[in-house]
Amino acid sequence: MTRTTAPERGDWSRVPSLSTLVTTACLMFVLPLRGFAEMATDPCYEPGSCPRTHAALALADRLLLAAVLLTALQWPLAYLSRRARLPAGLAPGLTLLAVVVVLFTLEPGA
Repeated sequence: MTRTTAPERGDWSRVPSLSTLVTTACLMFVLPLRGFAEMATDPCYEPGSCPRTHAALALADRLLLAAVLLTALQWPLAYLSRRARLPAGLAPGLTLLAVVVVLFTLEPGA
């Protein structure tokens, strides 16, 4: 019979470290994708011409900012609460996934 021991206090940084690495790598692909989405909707250059397009791009911008903030906030959460480690580690990646979904559902400019 093997006896499991409680994790040491130094184990708290594994989830945020992995999440930060994955989020940073994904940001290198999602940020240019946001720029390409802007170019794909280029004929909608005036705010009143394509309101759904501008709303979707604004949502993508807010979600990108939220992903960066969640990446930074997961570190104190992981240190302070053991139960919050996994949800805090998954939140930035899921936010980037939401950005990709928003950008791929955009209609091309008319």
